[in-house]
Amino acid sequence: AIIVGSLLPLILYFVFLFTVVGITGPETTPEAIEGLTQKIENHGMVLGALFGFFAVATSFLAVGLVLKKIFWYDYHINKHLAWFFVCLVPLLAFLFRLRDYIQVIGFLGGTLGGLEGVLLVLIYQRAKKNGLRNPEYALNLPNLVNKSIILVLVLGIIYQVVDFFC
Repeated sequence: AIIVGSLLPLILYFVFLFTVVGITGPETTPEAIEGLTQKIENHGMVLGALFGFFAVATSFLAVGLVLKKIFWYDYHINKHLAWFFVCLVPLLAFLFRLRDYIQVIGFLGGTLGGLEGVLLVLIYQRAKKNGLRNPEYALNLPNLVNKSIILVLVLGIIYQVVDFFC
C-alpha cells in the first residue's frame, strides 16, 4: 500500500507534466493551465483544469489530514481546533489576496511541509523515549542529527515566510 500509494501520485504528476509540456512546448507557463488555454479548445481546457485542481486538492487533503492527526493524537489538541490550525495558513493566504498560484503553492508547501517535518522528528524522538514495544525497524539517529534536521526545516520555513512577504 505504501509503495502503490507513493508511486500512483508520482505517475499521475508525470502524466500531467508530460501532457502539458507536450502540448505547450516552450510556451509552457508557470501555472501550466494558462498556457493550455492558448493551445487547446475549451473542452480540453476544462479537463486540464480539473486534473490540475484534483492534483493540488488531493495533495492538500493528504498532507492536511496527516497534520490534523498529528496535532490531534500526538499533541492532544481538540480535533476541530487541529483542523482549524491546518486550514489557517491557506485561509490567511486567501484572505490576504494571495492569488499567484506558484507563489502560494511554494509558500504552503514550504511552511506546511517544514512544519510537518519538524513534528515528525519530534514524534520520532518521543516514540523512541516513551515507546512500549520494539518496532519492526528503527533509526538510530543521534540527538544532534535530529536537532540539525529541525533547524534546517525551521530555517526553510523562515526563508519561505520572508521570501513570500518581502
